[in-house]
Amino acid sequence: MNVAERRILALKKELKKINNTHVDVGDMEYRIEYRGGIAEYIAIFGRKKDENRKAGLPYRFIDGFEAYTMVSKDQALEKAKSIIQKL
Repeated sequence: MNVAERRILALKKELKKINNTHVDVGDMEYRIEYRGGIAEYIAIFGRKKDENRKAGLPYRFIDGFEAYTMVSKDQALEKAKSIIQKL
């Protein structure tokens, strides 16, 4: 394995740490999910908070972005939060 392959694997491993991160904004709850692929796709799912239901409402796809240029979980999380704030 050469240096480039090791670097790519390390970046993938770092970006996978964002999987199932939850962000609450107002009356909405968002889940950020690592989808991988060539572009290291990150998907954002959202749902309205419902205190009365035990299982909660189902998540729906909201938006997503490519994270192949990002080098850390924190960088990807900041991008996701900026997308959520624009909604």
